[in-house]
Amino acid sequence: MAKWYEGAEESAFKPVPGGYVAQLPRFIGRSQGYVVNETQKAEIAAVLRRQRLLMLYLFAMFVPVGAAFGLVAGIRHLTLGQVGLGMVALVTLVFVAVSVVQIGYVRPRLQPLLATLQPTDQRVTFREQVETVARKVSGKVLVAGIAGGILMIVGNIMTLADAIHDERALGPVLVWNAIPFLFGGVLTAYFAWLIVLRNGPDGNAA
Repeated sequence: MAKWYEGAEESAFKPVPGGYVAQLPRFIGRSQGYVVNETQKAEIAAVLRRQRLLMLYLFAMFVPVGAAFGLVAGIRHLTLGQVGLGMVALVTLVFVAVSVVQIGYVRPRLQPLLATLQPTDQRVTFREQVETVARKVSGKVLVAGIAGGILMIVGNIMTLADAIHDERALGPVLVWNAIPFLFGGVLTAYFAWLIVLRNGPDGNAA
């Protein structure tokens, strides 16, 4: 039985005569496609599945860190510059952590296999990737994703409303909440799109 976080890795593949096109990101440069067989697909998918799980772990770690800093910023009345510096530090930390996952986990596991494969000009388009995700991931993941996005939006609005009520300086609050608010909006829109695709004429739920 598939685990809750599995399925999205299938978006990297598209069936073609003779196997599958695997659309894999290069670590430097544009994305590259390869034609793979069933065994090679399973090996690549296992690495991508583990990568996604590691990303979820990172997300689960950084959300409370960001929330804790926002709480401290509100209690200690940090200046706009201090809040901006904290945001830069957090974004840099996230970027470094994601790079470590890519370079330390994904690359050494995929490069030996990719070196044996023949590149192809065939591609898996973004639309095809999204449609595959909509079909393959668990319905619980879709509901949790859109609920999480909505909660992020509501939480940031409540933080702003609390700052207005307490007559605190809005600059630091707006700066610190801008990215999570926008991310919540994008997350909500993305999972809403997945739900629409899943329940459309070509989706599994149709």
